[in-house]
Amino acid sequence: MSKHKIGIWFNLNPKLLKKFRKKKIEKKQDKIKFFRYLNKVGYCTSLRTNNFVHNKILKAFQRHYRKDLINGLLDQECLIIASNLAKKT
Repeated sequence: MSKHKIGIWFNLNPKLLKKFRKKKIEKKQDKIKFFRYLNKVGYCTSLRTNNFVHNKILKAFQRHYRKDLINGLLDQECLIIASNLAKKT
């Protein structure tokens, strides 16, 4: 629906993105960046919420933007997608 100006979608190469799938996020700063990016694109997040809530938010993000793998685990692919989306707002 992005092409009809309804919502936003990332413009990244899917084959390139898959190389970052399941690669762990090691730094706490990257996790913070991810949730800030989600805030920017309209997800209601707070760094003070617990891991259970973060997991639910992450799964919702994955259901929308990465339907191939919905596991609730933050990886580099999710971070890259969220960063690309945040740049469009």
